[in-house]
Amino acid sequence: TLAQTALDRLGVPLDANALVRDLGIAQRQIVAICKVLTGEPRIVFMDEPTASLTQAETDGLLAIVRKMSAEGISVVFVSHRLAEVLEISERVTVLKDGALVGCYPTEGMTQKELTRLMTGTLLTQTVQNKPVQGDIVLRTTGLTRAGEFEDISIAIRRGEVLGLIGLLGAGRTELAHTLFGL
Repeated sequence: TLAQTALDRLGVPLDANALVRDLGIAQRQIVAICKVLTGEPRIVFMDEPTASLTQAETDGLLAIVRKMSAEGISVVFVSHRLAEVLEISERVTVLKDGALVGCYPTEGMTQKELTRLMTGTLLTQTVQNKPVQGDIVLRTTGLTRAGEFEDISIAIRRGEVLGLIGLLGAGRTELAHTLFGL
C-alpha cells in the first residue's frame, strides 16, 4: 500500500493499518510526514515538530529529517530548541521582532551566538542553583489520581520555585488541579 511504502521509505516500524487516533503524538507526526512524502515534495516545512516529544522521539524525528535531506528534500525546520537547530541544519535564519537579522552557516555557530543574534544582547549571566532552607509549605507522599498520575511525592519549601514539566497528557495540569483542590 501507499502508506506502507512511505513508512518503509523512512524506515519507521509503524503499523500501516493502525488508526491514527490510537497513535501517540510522535507517531502521528510520522504519519503526517508520510502523507506529505506521498506527494513527492521538494520542500517540507516543520513548525516546532519536537516541542511535545521525548528525547528518544526527537532523535527519531531528526533521523527522519536527515533521511529526507539525503533524498534531496529541502526542510525548513522552525524551532526554539537551538541545539536541535544547530544539529539538523546547514544554515540558520534568525528573526528578531519580526525582522530578518540574517542567514548564517550553522558550522561554527553556537547557541550563545544565536541567542545574541535573536535578542541583541550578549547574555553573560548564569543561573545558580541555591538550596532553599525555609519551612516545608506543601508536602505530598504517594499522591495518586487514577488514570491521571500516580505516586507523586514532593516537598516544597517557603521561597522555593518548583518546575512541573511533562509532555501533553502526562498529568501536569491534573496534578496542579489536585494540589489546589480543583
